Amino acid sequence: MKEQKQPSAKQVAKQQKALEKQQQKALRKQQKLDKKHKENKHSRKTVVERAKRIRLFALEKEKNSVENTILALAKKQGDNKKWYKLDNAALMYPLVASRESISIFRLAVQLKQPVDPVKLQLAVNDIYTRFPTMCGSVKYGWFWPYIDKPATPIVVQKQTKVPGRPMKVDTKRSQIRVNYFQNQIAVEFFHSATDGTGGLIFLNSLLRCYFRHLGIETEKVNCYDHRDVPDLSEIRDNFANIAVAKNPPPCPPVVPSKVINGTFAKNKRYVTVRGVCSASQLHQIAKQHNATITEFLGAVQLLALNRLAQVTNTKDERPIRVLVPVNLRKIYNVETVRNFSSYIFYQYNGQQNLDEVIADIKAQAKEQLTDDYFRGMVSYNYNSGNMPILKIVPLALKKLVLKAIVKNRGDGIVNCSSLSNLGVVKAPKEFAEHVVRYEFMLGKPAKKTNNFTVATYNDVCVISITNIFAEKDCEKFFFTTLQQLGVDLAVESDIWEDVQ
Repeated sequence: MKEQKQPSAKQVAKQQKALEKQQQKALRKQQKLDKKHKENKHSRKTVVERAKRIRLFALEKEKNSVENTILALAKKQGDNKKWYKLDNAALMYPLVASRESISIFRLAVQLKQPVDPVKLQLAVNDIYTRFPTMCGSVKYGWFWPYIDKPATPIVVQKQTKVPGRPMKVDTKRSQIRVNYFQNQIAVEFFHSATDGTGGLIFLNSLLRCYFRHLGIETEKVNCYDHRDVPDLSEIRDNFANIAVAKNPPPCPPVVPSKVINGTFAKNKRYVTVRGVCSASQLHQIAKQHNATITEFLGAVQLLALNRLAQVTNTKDERPIRVLVPVNLRKIYNVETVRNFSSYIFYQYNGQQNLDEVIADIKAQAKEQLTDDYFRGMVSYNYNSGNMPILKIVPLALKKLVLKAIVKNRGDGIVNCSSLSNLGVVKAPKEFAEHVVRYEFMLGKPAKKTNNFTVATYNDVCVISITNIFAEKDCEKFFFTTLQQLGVDLAVESDIWEDVQ
């Protein structure tokens, strides 16, 4: 067998050089491919980022265009040439309010379609002169505050902050705010403007104009036509008609309420939790317990507050008391959009059984829902604000006197919570095709209290609890109890980071 010849060193070096050259060529080719891939990737990323920037720019431009249109329309609002006195209940609010008042309530509707903010601004312009006592601002004379045209128009704004936040009380701004968010339209009222019933008439009137701008005609039910002139009966101070000047019935005595030792939430934030249920189902269950919806919910509320007091180790021995507003229009056959309501109290007396609590508060309500009770309450407030000597006292001194009067009967002293039931909302029948539900809430709670509100529309009942406490035991107990009693509930909650 012939022996194979080994390659020389020179040949080995040549082969090694050729192999290295081939590897370098392959490496350069790979580097070219990598570079090209990187450039393509960067190019695609650049295109995506550029498209994103273009979309954001277009959205911002559209937003600015809408805002500019709304501002231009707001400047065309009519002029209320008259000034108006504040009604007796409204008189107290601006005199005792701080620069930012918490005496706020909010009415809102959820629509089936997204809100058109431009059409909403047109609707605000329509009803601006129809509701002069609501849309005006509170101004201050030498002796009394009064309502006049605000220096700045009412501008529809997108809801970006917590609902029901404190409202600046000054001579420039209106007593109301109109906001929108997605499918929701909301109006927030400083309480000197009106009460819940008057606010509902305003909201319905606003919606009627809004739908008209969308080409939807509706009948006139529980709302006003924007083309009408305000009637004197709508805007007069009706408290004067039921107040008794000489020898009035005694004003109900002040009974201080328990102050629950809850922990304020971080930065004094507050959250609104809503329970949504069938109104007919709720009514049926309340009927099984021989109660109205207000009495039934009030009894569960008292038990929930008692649970909160136990959880927070509250040692205060005074009773838990819930303030319940009463619409005086039904009692005294009055139609007005100004404040015309009073209140009674539900007091918890230690019962553990729901039916026993209901029986107790029914007896309490029967004692309070009398003509003498309300005339005594109204006469005390009306006569206090209309003392002859007080009329000639300068406004600055009046504030001190009226603050002392309110301090003795204010929130957080006579009640540790409230329950305000707006009842079944009356509205044009055409609204049912476009409105999902109504919502009602009170603003930031005063001191260590929480607020319960109820509104019902088209068999949808919305129960809202606005709470300033970090502890959520009250809401949990309240809604859990309702579910255990047979009420089918959907529970919602607003969590707002920017709470002011």
